[in-house]
Amino acid sequence: MMILKMKKEDLPAFLESAKEWGELWGPASKGGKTTYAKVESLSQMDLKATRTIIPPKKFLYPPKFTMFDFDEEGFVERTGDVSKKILFGLHPCDIHGILIMDKLFLETYKDPYYAERREKTILLGHSCIPDEKCMCFATNTDFVAEGFDLFFTDLKMFYLVWVGSSRGHDLIRMRPELFSRDINKDDILNYTEYRKWKNSQFKAKVDFTGMPDIFELAYSSPIW
Repeated sequence: MMILKMKKEDLPAFLESAKEWGELWGPASKGGKTTYAKVESLSQMDLKATRTIIPPKKFLYPPKFTMFDFDEEGFVERTGDVSKKILFGLHPCDIHGILIMDKLFLETYKDPYYAERREKTILLGHSCIPDEKCMCFATNTDFVAEGFDLFFTDLKMFYLVWVGSSRGHDLIRMRPELFSRDINKDDILNYTEYRKWKNSQFKAKVDFTGMPDIFELAYSSPIW
């Protein structure tokens, strides 16, 4: 997997160019809460937000949508009317959730509605800072190595950018002058220290040992 370096001040220009592919969506604060919203620029996003009130899966598997139109003569599947979207600011745990949905809806029994939305959605991940309620460290979902097109790790003065797909490469090629392959020893050390620091920020210690068996044993529990 290719890893590139980008100055933080170049991110707005990159996102502006990426909008040629589709609508730009990102975490935005509204009424004291954070949700994914259509935005025009980075300045409208809140990248420091720990979580959104509704996860980004709503773009791929919305709670309500039209599957087909029908009349007395038959029915027609409603496809082709999904707009292209770029989702920026997804956290590792969000992407892990999407990977699970990919297995459910794209493998054994392919869901055409999910497949269309997945194909028309670019996923741009972004690193995050956990709070006292985050437990993704306990579930091994605090970092992600696949499922995204690009992933931006914030190292204060610059980003390390993981390129996870051919579409990610296509976005890079839109503005190649904004990226560099010159990653030196200090950059690697900086990233290593960031990983250690992030791990130390998790306060929720949850033991999931044997959890699948516990769920199976408690299948008849009245709590369900």
